[in-house]
Amino acid sequence: MVVSAPHILQNWWQNIRRIHGVEIQGHLGALLSLLGTQCNKVFVTQLMGFWEPSTVTFKFLDFEITPILEEISSLIELPIRGRLPVIPSTICTGDFLSVLDLHIFRSLRYVDGGHIELDYLFQRFGRLEGYYEYQREFECTRGAWEHMRSRVFVMDFLGVMVLPIRSNSIDINILPMVVSIFNDPQRFTLVPMILAEVLRSMTACIKGHNFFGGCSILLQIWAREHFYRRDSQMDYYIGAPNKIESHEDRLQNWVGAPIGREEWRTFLNNVMGDTIQWKFSWVTELAFARTRYFFFIELIGLRGIQPYAPLRVMRQFGVIQDIPL
Repeated sequence: MVVSAPHILQNWWQNIRRIHGVEIQGHLGALLSLLGTQCNKVFVTQLMGFWEPSTVTFKFLDFEITPILEEISSLIELPIRGRLPVIPSTICTGDFLSVLDLHIFRSLRYVDGGHIELDYLFQRFGRLEGYYEYQREFECTRGAWEHMRSRVFVMDFLGVMVLPIRSNSIDINILPMVVSIFNDPQRFTLVPMILAEVLRSMTACIKGHNFFGGCSILLQIWAREHFYRRDSQMDYYIGAPNKIESHEDRLQNWVGAPIGREEWRTFLNNVMGDTIQWKFSWVTELAFARTRYFFFIELIGLRGIQPYAPLRVMRQFGVIQDIPL
């Protein structure tokens, strides 16, 4: 699984943020804070042992819980109300290179089985001198290249940190979604896809897949926020503008928090429903519980549809409501 952001991606953000930072933040929200966040692989691995694919929930001694759309939306500061879920589409290698204004003949060999390496794109789009060093590979002006840089960064960020397929390799099918978001930012949302890939990846891993293809860091933050119970009146970070950056500060008073593999295993085997934080203090709106006609919502992920039934977590704090989607 992705444990931390590669240095190349961090350097890319530093190179591009002065010119394109505001635009990129508008599309990625608080997800950019994942660049400075570490994943506890031991914890996430132990947590996945409690995943139950048939109910799409984590099953513990006397309760079940699952991530909900509103929680992910609030954590990453990207809206879902009034937005359409972004729909994945397949793009061929030639069209992918054409959209990036890369010479197909010169660049074709760098796309392998629908994936392209992070370093290849960083050298050409992440560095200020990239256009002039690789000018023969581009079929555009420098102005058009500069315009394209923010889109390529968002694609690479999502491909490495949020929708990974393997280390430092980008799924080229992310590009059409990024183009849609940039072309009509008020219409689409990434939240359902992000959640769908987390759920799908947990099921795939417990069935033997050896790479977690969802956002493991986001899963870690979500789970730890629920496991540390605190008085909402004493949660001084409710108003923190960035829930990912302030996550460690919110949990700094967790006395006796598990640390190693055995401690986490013991904790997860014995945790009870009356000892966890059921509702995030900053989630104030009603949650989607089911559609009008079905008791589940189909989340469309990058690599397929993930049935999603958040009813079990909703019952715990009384906000079940039929939502006509």
